[in-house]
Amino acid sequence: DVTGSVFADDSTLLVDGVAGKIVGAVDTASLRTSETKIALGSNAGYTTQGASAVAIGNTAGETSQGISAVAIGVAAGYTTQGESGVAVGYLAGQTTQGSEAVAIGVAAGNTTQGQFGIAIGSAAGITTQGESGVAIGSAAGNTAQGASAVAVGQAAGQTTQGGYAVAIGQQAGKTTQGASAVAVGTSAGK
Repeated sequence: DVTGSVFADDSTLLVDGVAGKIVGAVDTASLRTSETKIALGSNAGYTTQGASAVAIGNTAGETSQGISAVAIGVAAGYTTQGESGVAVGYLAGQTTQGSEAVAIGVAAGNTTQGQFGIAIGSAAGITTQGESGVAIGSAAGNTAQGASAVAVGQAAGQTTQGGYAVAIGQQAGKTTQGASAVAVGTSAGK
């Protein structure tokens, strides 16, 4: 016995009302949502996802993703991603990314990226990047980059770069660059 309404059409789309899944080809050009946030992937945007936030990838933006934050990639923006923060890449901005911070690349801005921080490149600004710090290049500003410090180049300002320091060039200011120090050129102030 069938109770309720039963309808049929010639589409190839099947909606499983019990499991909440759509089976079959979906025309994504007409796919819409009434939500103000988007989460695609296992546990993406799972807990406390802010309005207008986007989380794409397994565990992207999983916990406490801020308003208008964007996390794209496995574990990108995983926990405590600040308002309007951007994390793109595997493990980018993974833990405690400040508001309006940008992390692009594998593990860029991975742990404790300060507000307005910019980390672009594999492992750039990976651990404790200060507020308004800029790290561009593989392993640039890698560990303990100070507030408003700038590191541009592969491994520039890599370990313990002081606040307001500038390191430009491959391995410039690589290890323990003092506050407000300037190192320009390959291995300068290394």
